[in-house]
Amino acid sequence: MPALAWARTSWNHTSRRCIKQALTNYKKAIEAAGFCNDIGNDAENYFAALARTFEQALTAANTLPARSRDALIARLDRVRRISRQFGYGVGDAMDFVFVKYTKRRL
Repeated sequence: MPALAWARTSWNHTSRRCIKQALTNYKKAIEAAGFCNDIGNDAENYFAALARTFEQALTAANTLPARSRDALIARLDRVRRISRQFGYGVGDAMDFVFVKYTKRRL
């Protein structure tokens, strides 16, 4: 039984860490998307960083249990839809990454 308790504790710790990282990445992506939407920042490097952060959040989301993963992916889909308004290929890049990590059709 001690091995089972250790495995459960270890998995819970890893799961919590993954959830925390996924939420951190999500917060960064939504803040960046909101910032671009509000201010209209058109710096290419900024948009590239936004797309990378979005991909990191999707990568982290895929490590979560199904319930948490699905909720976070729904929130990231909202970020993706907001980003369609930016131009500069940002929406296309996010569409590509979203389909790649979620296997969903747009």
